[in-house]
Amino acid sequence: MPLHAEFRFIFKRPKKTKLSHPHPDLDNLVKAVADAANEICYRDDTQLVQLTASKAWGDEDQIVMILWSA
Repeated sequence: MPLHAEFRFIFKRPKKTKLSHPHPDLDNLVKAVADAANEICYRDDTQLVQLTASKAWGDEDQIVMILWSA
């Protein structure tokens, strides 16, 4: 079954940083979470046919993954 996915990566801002966005590469974050969800949320990450991803600063670290059928 084809799936759409939305990934949101929220990072707690360090006390001393001038970065406007968190450092980890977004594509690496998506790949790690998509691979980790294999056989748990779906049979294989090849089922993901469309995705949206974002990263931002927030009050606490969190990962949000939303899946829905295509």
